[in-house]
Amino acid sequence: GHALSYAVYAMAKDLSVLFISRTMSGVFAANISTAQAYVADVTTPENRAKGMGMIGMAFGLGFVLGPAMGGPLGHYVGVWAPGAAAATLSTIACVVCVLKLKESVTPELRAKAQRRAGHPILDLRKAIGRKEIAGLLGFFFFLGFGFANLESMAPLFLRDRFGFNEAETGYVFAYIGVCLAFAQGFLIGRLAKKYGEAKILRVAPWLIAIGLQLYWLAPSLWVYLLVVPVVAFGMGLSNPCVATLISRRTPPEIQGRTLGLSQSLGALARALSPGLAGWLYGRYPTPDLVKPLYVEKVAPALSVVPLIWGGASIAFGIFLARKCLRMAFPTPTVTLTIDPSKAAEGAAARFEG
Repeated sequence: GHALSYAVYAMAKDLSVLFISRTMSGVFAANISTAQAYVADVTTPENRAKGMGMIGMAFGLGFVLGPAMGGPLGHYVGVWAPGAAAATLSTIACVVCVLKLKESVTPELRAKAQRRAGHPILDLRKAIGRKEIAGLLGFFFFLGFGFANLESMAPLFLRDRFGFNEAETGYVFAYIGVCLAFAQGFLIGRLAKKYGEAKILRVAPWLIAIGLQLYWLAPSLWVYLLVVPVVAFGMGLSNPCVATLISRRTPPEIQGRTLGLSQSLGALARALSPGLAGWLYGRYPTPDLVKPLYVEKVAPALSVVPLIWGGASIAFGIFLARKCLRMAFPTPTVTLTIDPSKAAEGAAARFEG
């Protein structure tokens, strides 16, 4: 499905066909939640965050190789070349999965799921009826909504802020991908074992919200490049933790459906955010009060409002999830129990001594 959508994308001659290709890609986008459910099936709860991080690391490497290939291909070969390359890679991935990937659901779990199977919508209503799951899903929506402001507006921002072309913008996305891959392939497993996913999720989203503001406050390109890892690390640590906590709090037989719902909300956020971000970018240029911060000369059309809005939406998501996280994963307390008979024996021994 993805290969076909990218082939249509490569052959698109007008905007309507381009929209059709992206709609097709969205229809076939269930592979992400399926991959997360597969990882949840084959990992222990202790190693699940590491497994989810490996999926994220794969996406991070895609961020590295994709823009690094797509930017130069589009700039030097033609606008059709990135779509053709994506279609080819999707076809290869499909063939590898068919030939190499083994079934993760055991016969026992499949039989249990069939015995307890209900209507998919009713199962999802049961899952999101838990406040901690609903809070995590809402948080995931606003997390994706805020980060999509950066993703969708980055080419315009880099063009108007630093005069970047398609190839140079691709290199920036590759740099972001390196940081994402490092966070999800190296940091998340170690941090999850030491602190737990809930504690990470109380800190990591703030890196994104604050980092989005540092993006537009950066006075020069070099400072901007130093700020890029702040947002990338925040996103790289947040996504696996959300998926891990959702899978832990969801019955095994409906994990795939619940994770699929989370990805659907993420896709909805990425669908809504670019339109709003683009409208804000075109309507509200950067105030003159901000421009003296910049070393380089900026284009008149430059707007920092989408970055401010993106950070605000993530902050709202953090506020939404805080109570749910405390309720689902409360701070451990130590209870001291005293046996009266043993206490009396100890006191008598001390008295006799």
